[in-house]
Amino acid sequence: MRVMSHLLLHGGVLLLLLAAAAVQAQRVATKTDPTEAAALNAVFAKLGQQASLSTATWNISGDPCTGAATDGTPIDDNPNFNPAIKCDCTFQNNTVCRITKLKIYALDVPGTIPQELRNLTRLTHLRFQGNSFQGPIPSALSNLVQLSSLRIGDIENGSSSSLAFIGNMTSLSILILRNCKISDNLASIDFSKFASLNLLDFSYNQLSGNFPPWASGKNLQFGYLAPEYAMRGHMTEKVDVFAFGVVLLETLAGRPNYDDTLEEDKIYIFEWAWELYENNNPLGIVDPNLREFNRAEVLRAIHVALLCTQGSPHQRPPMSRVVSMLTGDTEVTDVLMKPSYITEWQIKGGNTSFANSAVRGQSSSAPGSTSQQASSVFLNSIIQEGR
Repeated sequence: MRVMSHLLLHGGVLLLLLAAAAVQAQRVATKTDPTEAAALNAVFAKLGQQASLSTATWNISGDPCTGAATDGTPIDDNPNFNPAIKCDCTFQNNTVCRITKLKIYALDVPGTIPQELRNLTRLTHLRFQGNSFQGPIPSALSNLVQLSSLRIGDIENGSSSSLAFIGNMTSLSILILRNCKISDNLASIDFSKFASLNLLDFSYNQLSGNFPPWASGKNLQFGYLAPEYAMRGHMTEKVDVFAFGVVLLETLAGRPNYDDTLEEDKIYIFEWAWELYENNNPLGIVDPNLREFNRAEVLRAIHVALLCTQGSPHQRPPMSRVVSMLTGDTEVTDVLMKPSYITEWQIKGGNTSFANSAVRGQSSSAPGSTSQQASSVFLNSIIQEGR
């Protein structure tokens, strides 16, 4: 009986060892698609990047799709994982990995965007903001038809690009091409095919034309782009005021203006800010990590942000007044209009002014006091630098 028990015990141990060996063999057998591995290595070589920083987190075996590239490590907003990739290793009976996400974010990388990106055909997320790229954006990116999120920004010099490369990226839900030296007419792209598009930012490009009527039926967010420019191509001095208001809200909340990982009522920062404002809880937007702050000063900043992001450019203050309100030199207006773009976009033809055709609102009394008060050293120092 004792002999039988020992045999069963050893047999169980042997089975566990065999199972572990099988798992290890499977891991060893899993490799990055060779075409994509070569493309990624070429992209990194041309942009002077390495697969990992001081602490190896991925590409730990010489194969890109290893380590943190294949586990649950988050890629967005993770400074310890930049540059970074994420992979899907379920191809060919779990033996081949395909690169699905690529991030080179805010590293001030110079050079042109490499053509080799065209071979990363399984990419769903590409984030290339905060660098110093040269134009044009390669037309070869049109090969990335599975992208759901494309973020490119700050192309500093070089020749201009057209919008043609995004024409077949109809799976996009996030499209940010901010300050990308794009010169084109919006009519060149059939945006009605982009059924999933939720966030669009074409700020600081040379675009003409209007968005088609389909946009009025979507709760489409335009990022930092003022509605009169986004919808009608009207460039005014108040476009930058609008963008400043967006950045101010993002700074106060410690989050981007669009984040689909949050609860539904918080995804769009404008909707969330106005819901809190109308419920007499404007300070609810403040970043929870900011445990100590001057309530009066932050409340004033929230009011200024809401003024800056009014739908009509005529309702936004000039930047000189914005600075004066933030420093407490001028009182903040107590009555604001809730812009209609928060819930819908209206597009009307003819010569109707934007203020009448694209803005509907309701008056809201500002919660809390916005009287002149001395600003803190922190806020005042920032404003002084901006002057």
